[in-house]
Amino acid sequence: MSTSIQPNAPFRADIVGSFLRPQAVKEARAAYVAGKLDASGLKAVEDDAIRDLVAKQKAAAQRILALRLSVRQAEAMCKRMAAEEKKPEPPKQPAVNYVAECEKALTRRLDRKVRIVNGKRKGRFELEFYGQDDLQRLYEALLALDPSEGTHGE
Repeated sequence: MSTSIQPNAPFRADIVGSFLRPQAVKEARAAYVAGKLDASGLKAVEDDAIRDLVAKQKAAAQRILALRLSVRQAEAMCKRMAAEEKKPEPPKQPAVNYVAECEKALTRRLDRKVRIVNGKRKGRFELEFYGQDDLQRLYEALLALDPSEGTHGE
């Protein structure tokens, strides 16, 4: 689709191509189809997305003109701008470090240092003990643990 901007202006600019729909528009359309959003709500979300896109286009055009970029330089700049928008957010760390909390609880319960090593596909427990007698006490303490205590009410 090609549309002229300001046909009476001393210059001509055509917008060619298409842009990916923002996630907010995709979600609003899904909500509209599901009947959770009315037509005016969908139009408002789409209008906001269009205003945002036009603002980005204007900023890019002003930068291209100010820096007097060639076509290839302008294309490279637009690719960089698009890549910056697509950068995924880093995964959010949980508010509580579950592994550390488990280590603390087991250390208190077994009365010895417990270390949990968490790998990508598997992990391991490290339990300290001092001699055969201490190992036997640890073994008995592990056997005496109530399995329902660690289920958090499940």
